[in-house]
Amino acid sequence: MRTLGFGFTRIWIVLSSLFGIIGVLFLAGYYFYFWSNYMNGQITGDLNTFQTLFMNSWEDLGTYRLLFLIIIVFTLTTTLICNIGLIRYATSGTDAELSANKWSLAVLSLSLGGVIAPFALTWLPNTDVKATKNARVTIVRYLGTGWMLGAIGTIIAIATFMGMTNNSGFATASAKNTFIAVITILAVVASFSLVFVPFFYNPKTVDHMIAQTSLGKWYRFVSTVYTVFATILLVIQIILAILKLIEAFGRIFSNRQNGFQVFLNILNFSFMLIGTLFMIYLITSVIKGLWRSEDDYLISIPQYQRAAQMQQHN
Repeated sequence: MRTLGFGFTRIWIVLSSLFGIIGVLFLAGYYFYFWSNYMNGQITGDLNTFQTLFMNSWEDLGTYRLLFLIIIVFTLTTTLICNIGLIRYATSGTDAELSANKWSLAVLSLSLGGVIAPFALTWLPNTDVKATKNARVTIVRYLGTGWMLGAIGTIIAIATFMGMTNNSGFATASAKNTFIAVITILAVVASFSLVFVPFFYNPKTVDHMIAQTSLGKWYRFVSTVYTVFATILLVIQIILAILKLIEAFGRIFSNRQNGFQVFLNILNFSFMLIGTLFMIYLITSVIKGLWRSEDDYLISIPQYQRAAQMQQHN
């Protein structure tokens, strides 16, 4: 059953998710629109700015431009998939499911750079209910699907570029080797997800994870791998936030500043310090909650055993 106390969290999840979907669709459309115009020679003005973002030769497939394209496609697909998952939970999940899976839902939002939905989720009560959905399953389903489509989408985008370019090959062996390495990684990511992720859409996935069988161990292993990657993403966000804070601190002591500029830099650093501390607190809370062992959130195998025993007794 739902209670009015969960309304605030549900509203913020839906609003922030819709905003994320609209924003990423706009940015991706903007990027690919200019990319198409750039490739067709229809862009005027300062081409140096565009050349830092768009590829115009096979040689660029071995540079940072390829990485930029990968980030664009992965951001698009992961944002769409994860936000759809968040909206589905907020609109159709029970209060018990929302509470039991709050840490995994926070991971989905934080991995996209969102903070409003995770902050609202942390206020939900801790619960030991045996929800029909499970944190591990949630992460594999949505992050795994997002990464799978991101890898496939990137390969398609690269193939599209190669069809649009007039170059006949790589200018250097280094560029070709870099391109081959990137494509290999993308193919591995896509293949890994294509093999494993569909199994987690099975309605009996949670039952399989509970079972102390070879199949259950396999489910728990795969889900733990994805959860480890998700945790690494959260740690990277902490590192990036700290680096941005250090950069803001360094601007205070930059040369050729007047008193007003110094004041603005100090003010900016103060705000960033508050924001960084909040992000660190939020992310560490989510990581701790995600890996807690006393509840049926992620890897509490004894808890799974107790649940199975209770079902047998009933």
